[in-house]
Amino acid sequence: AGGNEDLVKRLAQRYLINARKVYGEMVAKGLDGDLIALGRLGHRLKSSSAQVGVNDIADACIALEQLGERAAASGHATVEEHAEAAAIVDRLGPMLTALEAKFGSA
Repeated sequence: AGGNEDLVKRLAQRYLINARKVYGEMVAKGLDGDLIALGRLGHRLKSSSAQVGVNDIADACIALEQLGERAAASGHATVEEHAEAAAIVDRLGPMLTALEAKFGSA
């Protein structure tokens, strides 16, 4: 049983390294107001989150991805879409912190 727990912890820590990097990029793009870039970053983090079963983060990233796709299709984003994206990014930080508390930061 200990070997499986160690493997899960190592995989979680590897995921967290990537997730924190992408999250940092999300914060920067959010400050820039770049919803299209946020959508692309959401797509990246969505895939890895789904693979490790972190569905709350994957779902938040799907929402970011969809906001980015709408902004790309229309050529702009509304004030409401910017606010929604900012709220999603704000929620991701505590989600990652909770995972780090569970598995240890990498």
